[in-house]
Amino acid sequence: STQQGVDPMDIVIFSNQATGTVPTATNPNYIAALVAGTTPPYGTQTANWGWTLNTFGADYYAEFATPSFSGGGGGGANGVPLAVEGLVLKGRSQLGVNTLTWNTQSELNNSHFELMRGQTKDIMSVLSIIPTKAQNGTSNTPLSYEFVDDKPSAKKLYYAVKEVDMNGSSSLSNIVEVTMKDDHFVALDAYPNPTNHTLNVSLNIPANNRLAVEIYDGLGRIVYSQVHIATGGNELLALDVSNLATGHYTLQIRSKTTDFSAISRFVKISE
Repeated sequence: STQQGVDPMDIVIFSNQATGTVPTATNPNYIAALVAGTTPPYGTQTANWGWTLNTFGADYYAEFATPSFSGGGGGGANGVPLAVEGLVLKGRSQLGVNTLTWNTQSELNNSHFELMRGQTKDIMSVLSIIPTKAQNGTSNTPLSYEFVDDKPSAKKLYYAVKEVDMNGSSSLSNIVEVTMKDDHFVALDAYPNPTNHTLNVSLNIPANNRLAVEIYDGLGRIVYSQVHIATGGNELLALDVSNLATGHYTLQIRSKTTDFSAISRFVKISE
């Protein structure tokens, strides 16, 4: 709150407790501690603070000076502006992928964002690095960001965004939980990669799914195709890719029963 005659860097604490003994103000503009206690005068008087009667009747307020204020855009420690303001992460799951979005109200000397992912809130690792959209790292206008996690490693995942500024300092966003529906979750792992003969495909997928197993070359042409009926749980497919030319390929597992798909990329080398 701001009152006439109050320094903008002061915090003002109001009380409607007009009863009890009010301490004599020893220095009404600066106090050393927040108001505490449950009985009048609702505070612990020290040599550095005091109560002051305001101009709104019988109410009292106390105020103290602070070099920084967290919340409401007050700035960072020692009065240094925050590198990114208004960073709020949101997440949703749809059709087998998780989409993460976040906005910034302003950015100052921002370098990049690190999208963190983990199966618990306490242990997360960097999934991707996203450069800032702000020119030279600074923007006074709102900016929007989006990242699509097309290979979720578990049905329920936690995400956060770490902002890293140009001097190496960082701050973490809120943590969001994203849970995929049972009929959309598929865990896909293809190995060995690179391979020269057999590509093993490990699946964890709901039962009774009719799957299209397809491999695309670098030009987007289908070079391998088969249909597989999932029995549910962990399954292992062995794909013979010995006849494929050397190069980079994309494996796609697509459900013909429900709306989801998953991809994995691999390299075919000569035998």
